[in-house]
Amino acid sequence: MTSLKSVGARSVGLRGQVSDLASGDPAAPPDAPHAPSTVRLWTDPRLDGPPNILQGGIAASLIPTAVVLGTELVDRARLTSFDARLIAPTPLDTELVAMVHHPLGDGTDWTVEVQHFGRTTVSGIANFDGPAGDEPELPQLRAFAFGDLPQPQPQPHMASCVVCGSAAVDGLDLHPGIMDGDRVLNAWTPGPEHVDDNTGRIDLRWLAGALDCPTAWATKRHLDENGWIGALLGGFRYRRFRDVADEPVRIAASLDAADGRKFRATSAMFTESGDLIATASTFMIGVASIPAPPV
Repeated sequence: MTSLKSVGARSVGLRGQVSDLASGDPAAPPDAPHAPSTVRLWTDPRLDGPPNILQGGIAASLIPTAVVLGTELVDRARLTSFDARLIAPTPLDTELVAMVHHPLGDGTDWTVEVQHFGRTTVSGIANFDGPAGDEPELPQLRAFAFGDLPQPQPQPHMASCVVCGSAAVDGLDLHPGIMDGDRVLNAWTPGPEHVDDNTGRIDLRWLAGALDCPTAWATKRHLDENGWIGALLGGFRYRRFRDVADEPVRIAASLDAADGRKFRATSAMFTESGDLIATASTFMIGVASIPAPPV
């Protein structure tokens, strides 16, 4: 059986040529617009969130991934943050086209739009200016992040999810550790198969996925009360503070706000010694049924 390292670590991989329509005129002023690069991506069929749909955090990570694969002008190790808007479900085992817009002048924000047959599925901005700087204190998350771990609770209706599901081949098996007060706590020890061969650190897609699912399960009480099957990711903001390889981590998430079907939550990943690795802020929509992937 093929391991997820050999395919999944490059599961949103480059296929085909990258085209850059810029003239490369050395006389152009430094703040002149640079024509966008076009990069073709391929989604691996085993990276489900809901069945046959790319897992939300991994879909969000297409934004910086497209910049790295499509331009070769940035150091992937210097990713600071990215913001992604998930507009439509991203299908699996198919080609996507990403338009990567270069920063102006000395700017560090790259704008990306990912499309499937002309329909935008994900759009956003990635910043590659180095670590994010001052760390948030996160007192609510730190208050329970290093306590006793709750019993993981597999969710049968999301068994396909490569992050939190129980049926995913070579998945992360991060069954939600649901606590009272709309909180989730998980422990995870990444393996070598989760490490980016180019950096020696946890692959960004696994970081984003592992920060996403716990925020969805922080809404579980509201989902159950309203008869909704899940909370689909609509917006994702990621901030990086330090890197980690294959060492144990804690992932804590809590619900920040609930307004009808709309939810906002925060998650953070810490080393066992309490150092902050990365955070995610998510916006989600409660749904009664899982939408079918686009064809």
